[in-house]
Amino acid sequence: MSAIHSPEENPVTIRHLVVPIILLIFFGISVTQLWLLQIVQADALKERAKMTGLILDHSLAPRGKIYDRNNVLLADVKPQVVITAKPGIASKHPEELDRLAKILGTTRAKLEWLMRQQWSKQSLPVPIFVGATIQQGTKIAEASDEFPGIGVQTLPMRSYPQPTLAPQALGWVWVPNESIEKELKDKGEEYIPPYVGRDGLERMYDDKLRGVPGTTTYTVDTRKRPLRAMMSESPRPGDTLILGLDSKVQAVAMEALAGQKGAVVALDPNTGEVLCMASTPGYSLDIFNGGLTESEADSIYQNKNIPLLKRPIAGRYPPGSTWKIVTAMAAYQAGKFSTHDAVSCPGYLTVGNRRVRCENHPAATYGFTMAFTKSCNSYFGKLAQRVGEDQLRATASSIGFGVQSGIDVPGELKGLVPSDEYVKETHKRPWSLGDTNNIGIGQGDLLVTPLQMALLACLVANEGVNYQPHLVRGIMPPGEGAVLQKVERKELHRFDADQSFWLSLKGAMRNVVTSGTARAVQIPEVPVCGKTGSAENSSGRKTHAWFVGYAPATNPKIAFAVLVENAGHGGSVAAPIAKKVIEAYLVKPTQKSDSKALDIDLTLTRDSGSDPASGLEGP
Repeated sequence: MSAIHSPEENPVTIRHLVVPIILLIFFGISVTQLWLLQIVQADALKERAKMTGLILDHSLAPRGKIYDRNNVLLADVKPQVVITAKPGIASKHPEELDRLAKILGTTRAKLEWLMRQQWSKQSLPVPIFVGATIQQGTKIAEASDEFPGIGVQTLPMRSYPQPTLAPQALGWVWVPNESIEKELKDKGEEYIPPYVGRDGLERMYDDKLRGVPGTTTYTVDTRKRPLRAMMSESPRPGDTLILGLDSKVQAVAMEALAGQKGAVVALDPNTGEVLCMASTPGYSLDIFNGGLTESEADSIYQNKNIPLLKRPIAGRYPPGSTWKIVTAMAAYQAGKFSTHDAVSCPGYLTVGNRRVRCENHPAATYGFTMAFTKSCNSYFGKLAQRVGEDQLRATASSIGFGVQSGIDVPGELKGLVPSDEYVKETHKRPWSLGDTNNIGIGQGDLLVTPLQMALLACLVANEGVNYQPHLVRGIMPPGEGAVLQKVERKELHRFDADQSFWLSLKGAMRNVVTSGTARAVQIPEVPVCGKTGSAENSSGRKTHAWFVGYAPATNPKIAFAVLVENAGHGGSVAAPIAKKVIEAYLVKPTQKSDSKALDIDLTLTRDSGSDPASGLEGP
């Protein structure tokens, strides 16, 4: 066969196999990937496909506790079952609300009332019942399909072991109203807590008490339903408040005032700490637990006795003869104070076209000490005329009258020291000699608060200085190794006078107790200094009864003001109440609480003489 017609041989080489191998590998990878996607990872991918974003959920932090100066627990936290409702949903099912109310032992009207108070949160769960039993909560949760918009939560809620002890001072906790929400948003807070302090210390120290909420980040589907928790942080409890308040003294004062409208303020003159802030008629903080019904709201907000009024700091009253302390101080500043000048008293003081009787003595001639002891209106009215209204007003303003003290409780009013303009506007006449007489004896348009009078007593006790009043004496952050943050004392007012003036004034105040109008306050173990007052008022009924002072006479440990509305004479009504308060604080030692919750040594003796600015002094 010729070479031309011989067959060609084409051997298979590696180069011929490259493309098929590559195609085979690619096909294998593709098949494997499809198998992984459709079989192995199918469920995970389906879940991921549902995810449209992330949401941040908050959990309520345990609120900080509140203790008195002796570690007696005043405000606690307890887990409670809370029934919630989404107003926009639950309100459309009144028949289910009837069933819910029957289970909870309440009324549909109360549940609907509480929803209306939070109507702006249409699609958010809001509390409508606090304190359900575990059985009630379980029954509702198990039948959740039958209660549209209703939920069940267990939350750390505020509770008060002694709910009637100091309601105006402590305040209460509930859902934020619109003004509080706006305030928080204006501060730049993105998260609005479900519960906030609504009054008292709970309101003033809310940012410290409410702690830091816990957070959980969830993935959500297209309908914003949580799918899976991605990360979480536990809540941080709020700070603990330690008050200067003495719960035993507070209880004694509340009991002594029972059945009357009045107030007792007691301060430590060395620090400004509030030892007692009693106000009656009072109320129970339990009424706010779970929110008020409409009838409950009316019973407390529309009550003619005004139980919500913080009489110690917001009750404004003419001071009566207790003001003679200020008149004496104004006379000193004007250079017209003398213990030797005598005034002939006919038994009354003429004020305008009326006579103000001197009820504690007959017509006689008195110098300063006896005029103060017997509370002679004629002496102090004439002294006020010599001093002049301008100096009277200037002295009063310089020592804290007509202005707020800055106490750490909301609602303080500043009282009134009347000016020429005020008299013209109110009475449509110019200032008269009768107005000067009135202001000299604590009557007329002059208005003060019991707290202001207690601060005046501090000023005399300290011979010319007092300190800003405060209920909180220390703040304890949560956690091991936390350091107590002490509230340092802050000078409020100063009145410069020589020693002879203070000896005269303090001697006269001691004389009031030993041989004057306040003999009812005498305590064998404790020398008390004070001044009574019986203040006429616009009610036309009995005078307001006043007693202000301090004890002991040397190295004072307590300064106080007692006011009882329309009760009669200060010496027979207010002074005996002050006696009980002084005895509770100085004579009968307060027993320490068995509470083990705080490992804080706040107890020093009252006579230790330690510098109050160097640490917390206890009783």
